[in-house]
This record gives sequence, structure tokens and C-alpha cells, in this order.
Amino acid sequence: MTGLPLPVGGIIFYQSDATSKRRDLVDKIAKQVLANHTELLATWEKLRIEHSEIHARRNRFVHDLWAIDQTGTYVTAKASALAGVKTPQPLFATVDENELATLANRASDLMMAAIDFSVTVSERNSGKS
Repeated sequence: MTGLPLPVGGIIFYQSDATSKRRDLVDKIAKQVLANHTELLATWEKLRIEHSEIHARRNRFVHDLWAIDQTGTYVTAKASALAGVKTPQPLFATVDENELATLANRASDLMMAAIDFSVTVSERNSGKS
């Protein structure tokens, strides 16, 4: 998107290990590069929001504390509640395999949409469309 050689862009992108920092970097670049392309910028914004939502749910599955209750149901203790943060959510929430499958499908769909978006931006930048 920037016109930088791929190895240089990769060095910059991978300076951070945090997904949110990488997303913020790409977001700033996208807003700069796509400033005069309102349709592409709107598409980018939808992709960015979807990524943020998927990433937040993914973090819940990866980083929360897990247990199996007496009925054999997987439950997660909200890390924010355990840390003393007041939250309207219950301390424990159940999670089922359908919820995990839905998240995986959303992530896969987002990846395909991002690839399509990247191709569109590249074609516009090279004057092909």
C-alpha cells in the first residue's frame, strides 16, 4: 500500500509483536493512502472493525481462565472481573463449540475479504482499474 519494497514494509510491520499495534499501524497507513478513495476507505473501516471484534473474542478464548463446571460445561472466568474491574458481565460465562466454530469462520471470511481488498488497492495503485 505504501510503495515501499516488501522487505522494508515487513521490517516495519513486524517491529511490534502486538496485533493491536500492527492493526493500528496498517490503519494509519490505509487512512493516509486511501484518503481520496472514499469507497475503499469505507471498505477498509468495515474490515478494521470486524478484525477488532474477532481479535477481542479471540483474546477471551486464549487469555481468560478456563474450567469445567460440575455439568461438564466449559466455563471461563472473566479476567477483568477477577482483577477487580467492575463489569456488568457475569463472572463466569459458558462457551460451546459452536461459538468457537463461528469465530473461526468469521476469521476465515475476514482473511478472504482482506485479500480481495488488498488486490483491489494494488490494482488501483497500479492504474489497472
